[in-house]
Amino acid sequence: MSVEPGRQALELLRQRVVDLEAENFELQERLARVEQARADISLAGFVQSLALDVALGEATMPDRLVTPISVSASTYLVPSDGGIGLRFQPPELADRPTGLSSTSLELAKVPSVEGRTPPSLYAVLQEKQRIYGASAAGRIEGRIVAEVGKVLAASGAWTLPFLSESSVRIGELELKLAESMGDEGRSRDATALLDLARSLLAKPRSVAGDLYALAAALDATTRPSS
Repeated sequence: MSVEPGRQALELLRQRVVDLEAENFELQERLARVEQARADISLAGFVQSLALDVALGEATMPDRLVTPISVSASTYLVPSDGGIGLRFQPPELADRPTGLSSTSLELAKVPSVEGRTPPSLYAVLQEKQRIYGASAAGRIEGRIVAEVGKVLAASGAWTLPFLSESSVRIGELELKLAESMGDEGRSRDATALLDLARSLLAKPRSVAGDLYALAAALDATTRPSS
């Protein structure tokens, strides 16, 4: 009995395995190219996210400013909706640096037109506690102090949604206080704080400017109740 047909079948099977491995490698290469062509985040979105993270960190410091921040990352530059996008290198492609670009950014503070540095959010909340702290615990001022205390206690995990939710509660109390005093100017400031905080909760993507606006609105509502 001849075994030649069996050997031929085995050789064909081996060749088929080799061909499949080659096809699999080619598919992996194509997948890698497709992955490189899809942006993880737009360049503008990357800058906005970085600026917001820096602003949130700076907001927790009552008397300090963050010096210019420099960031450098190796990414693929790819087209994205409306501009340039960044694609970060997957760990499994770490040995294939072809096409990578070095993206460097620096964020620096620009002095305000008034020439003064606005207080940080932490400092604004501390001042609100100081001004209202002498009030009786059962009064509206005492409830404001309690809400502010909760925000300060969570400063290690601040996010803009959390701060916006807290500002809604503070704003509602500030409005009650203003109405109980018949203070129209105070009512306007409290209403402005509420409107801003609620709009930020509905906003799909926040930026550093939103945080600065929220701090200014909270600051505007802080004044002695007597």
